[in-house]
Amino acid sequence: NASADAISYLNTQYPEALREAGKQGMLPLHYAARSNASMEVVYILTNAYPSAVLAKDAAGRLPMHYATRNATIGLDVVKFFAEFHPDALLTADHNGWLCLHYAARFSSNSKLLQFLAKIYPRALIEHDKEGWLPIHHAALGAPCLEGVKVLVEEHPLVVLAKAGFTNKFCHDLAPAGSSKQALLHALY
Repeated sequence: NASADAISYLNTQYPEALREAGKQGMLPLHYAARSNASMEVVYILTNAYPSAVLAKDAAGRLPMHYATRNATIGLDVVKFFAEFHPDALLTADHNGWLCLHYAARFSSNSKLLQFLAKIYPRALIEHDKEGWLPIHHAALGAPCLEGVKVLVEEHPLVVLAKAGFTNKFCHDLAPAGSSKQALLHALY
């Protein structure tokens, strides 16, 4: 994890480096969002190259997608991206995943899910390319049953939707080894 001082130094000595894509088309801001960088680092990188907020990597992911799938990243980073460029919330990757799909599948932060659902409620009913809603990802990943509850509270009818080509309801998607009882309780 790069320090803010190192990023500031790099920005003054070699600012072009902050605009150069690395592996899979990722910019330094993608890496920072993926690796739980501090808010200060994210702020420096964003101010040095504001277009990076909407820059897609080879999989069509924005830095915001990485931030929302990172279970330990602070909500302040996601809020910063959302305020800096609200279109980031509306942008799907090549699989049709929005930020809420990522957060639902991978994050254990129910406050993050609540924030995303409230700021862009339409995402609750947006299907990815496999026909899955964020609630389906939350049920399958189940990193946070509180997060499942948040999604259901925001849009109760999502539990009635089947998950794309699987033809399964949310409660049928509980991962192996998890408590289906707990998932059922969170859903209903």
